[in-house]
Amino acid sequence: MSSSEQVHSYDAFTAQVIQQRLKNVVEEMATMLLRTSGSPVLTEAQDFCTAIFDVDGEHVAFSGYVVAHLGSSLLGVQAVIREYGLEDISPGDAFICNDAYTAGAIHQGDVGVISPIYHDSQLVGWAFSNAHVLDVGGMSPGGWAPEAYDVFSEALSLPAIRIAENGRILRDIQRIIMRNVRVPVPVINDIKSLIVANLTAERRVQELVAKYGLETYKMYCGVNKELADNLIRKRVASIPDGVYRSQEWVEYDGHGIQELYPLMCSVTVAEDHMTVDLSGSAAQSNGFVNAGPGAIIGCLEGVLVMMLGSDVPVNAGMFRSMEIKFGDPGTIVNPLPPAPTSCGHMETGGKTEKAFIEALTKALQLSQDPWVRNRVAAISHNCWPGNAWIGLDQYGEYTAFPVFDCGSAGIGAQATGDGLDVGAFDMQLNNGIPEVETNEGVYPMLYLYRRLHVNSGGPGFYRGGQGLDLAWVPYNHGQGLLGTMENACGQMPAHGTLGGYPGAVTVFLKSDNFDLGQYIREHGRMPGPDDVTGLIQLRNHLASTTLGPYGVFRQITGGGSGLGDPLLRPLAWVERDLRDGYISPMLAKEAYGVVYNDETKRVDAQASEALRTLLRTERLGHKPLKDFTKESPTFFRAPLGVFDTPGRREIYCAFCGTDLGMREDEQWKKQTVVRSHELMGTMRRMGIECQGLEGYRRDLVEYICPDCGTMLQTEVSASLIELAPMGT
Repeated sequence: MSSSEQVHSYDAFTAQVIQQRLKNVVEEMATMLLRTSGSPVLTEAQDFCTAIFDVDGEHVAFSGYVVAHLGSSLLGVQAVIREYGLEDISPGDAFICNDAYTAGAIHQGDVGVISPIYHDSQLVGWAFSNAHVLDVGGMSPGGWAPEAYDVFSEALSLPAIRIAENGRILRDIQRIIMRNVRVPVPVINDIKSLIVANLTAERRVQELVAKYGLETYKMYCGVNKELADNLIRKRVASIPDGVYRSQEWVEYDGHGIQELYPLMCSVTVAEDHMTVDLSGSAAQSNGFVNAGPGAIIGCLEGVLVMMLGSDVPVNAGMFRSMEIKFGDPGTIVNPLPPAPTSCGHMETGGKTEKAFIEALTKALQLSQDPWVRNRVAAISHNCWPGNAWIGLDQYGEYTAFPVFDCGSAGIGAQATGDGLDVGAFDMQLNNGIPEVETNEGVYPMLYLYRRLHVNSGGPGFYRGGQGLDLAWVPYNHGQGLLGTMENACGQMPAHGTLGGYPGAVTVFLKSDNFDLGQYIREHGRMPGPDDVTGLIQLRNHLASTTLGPYGVFRQITGGGSGLGDPLLRPLAWVERDLRDGYISPMLAKEAYGVVYNDETKRVDAQASEALRTLLRTERLGHKPLKDFTKESPTFFRAPLGVFDTPGRREIYCAFCGTDLGMREDEQWKKQTVVRSHELMGTMRRMGIECQGLEGYRRDLVEYICPDCGTMLQTEVSASLIELAPMGT
């Protein structure tokens, strides 16, 4: 029976029960990891994933932790099938992999374990578990090598090799791994946890097959994939056909030169199918920012899940309507070995995700389906500014540890409300950051403070989520630490969306001459953000930076971008943000056109309405034809509408109805008022953190309705002036 015949002759109740049982299995696998691992990377940050595949190597269930592992799990299972063949695989086997080129890993720090699932000696599927382990060797701790020039310097690479046979771990493989990592016992314990999680899946799937029979199980796995495919295709079909484009820039300064690598993304919608094309992206780097196929697939499929399939069980059927074109080999999105990849998922992968969200949002706002149109979303900070350290711990023992406060950047605003504060990556759905007390108890660090980063969320009708501002000192009997760090969003912020503004960037700083004990004796309290002296800004990609006995490390994490014109945000919402300390009066005035009385803690409504009219007049060069200050909406409205009838495919302003002309290739922009501002000066004038960038011109470009003065779209652009050598 074909899949199309199956979907018309199935029992809906049985289909739902089997799909939900499989979902429960991957969640139980996740629980097993959380209960058996002793690493805060898993137990607190929850940096892992679990998945189940059918016998053909297609997803039938996936847990929503790190969504980018949709790619690494798929390519990892395919690597085992390809390298071993089904005749060389037996019950009790397990295979380990972390190589981006041969096994699809998103980076070497994320180690995957793949196990076959048998029922009555017949292969029925595969289990996959993956986790970020504390260290994978190489020149830098923690799984990232910001100053590596090739993949061989980055880590111990495992290309889908057998690690267990007949239910027993192969001792030789275990010895090789333990000899090549800095903290062997925690690493091998986490690998054992991955194997145990897969055994959980094996037992539960066997029970499911025993209950329903193998043929019924296989049939309903196919039915559920077909149902997911049908629903996603229906939603894609609601988007007007056309090409929707965006551009991002991958940042890298790990070799002493500040560079931006252009990343191109076009989304072509044709009936119920979309093609995501990354052709034209920059040539691959000799730094660690290149993203392998597992990272690209995982990031793009993860976006599709979140924007069009948030209510659909995750399986292979969801992705049949989407084709990915990587472009020519030898680029940052399609690298050739030995290009380093140890942070490709966070750098190029994260920027690919941003570009896809931006292009897809341009398309979704034009859909005639209200559910699809309401899935528009602003760009998240989408940066996990990692820093990992080595040295003696507070007990005098050697340690290597990543600080998972890195997962603290702001999420972009949504069509239903402000962005999530401290949300990290869009693709890290269930991740968290450890409690301060957990980090201080396990690692040699003592926090000075940890609080929200004021003004970090991009202004908009809905505001972007905020990041964190935190600082800590080494706490290990007067010993210092040696650190490695990576920051993918230091110089090109998360773009504003549909008229919103960018969010703040991330900055690393340190001081080497701050005496905490003396400060406490003099002031009787812990210092705050304005009290630490001698801070200097660090490079965004750096290895072997020292943090001495009197050192302070400070991380200011950026925010998500805003959605919609900030001048449309209700005054009461801005007043609430001011009272809560989310934004400053300067940002309220410059971005939102709101006048705030700091003494009364109230917004001056009359003065604010006058200021908003003035700002609209400045945008246009004349007074707007319609004054929105008196009819500010209380829910988000996409700024563009489309006349998409035969012979007429034009864009209009959704606020005043002004016809803006043809929508193909965004020709409507020619009918708008276009203003361009130097990026860093504009953001800093509003009080939003933005780093400098030598050798490049960066601009914030605004597209404004010529009649009502509403901001319809904003863009961030960059152009090369010259490459400038950096100081140390």
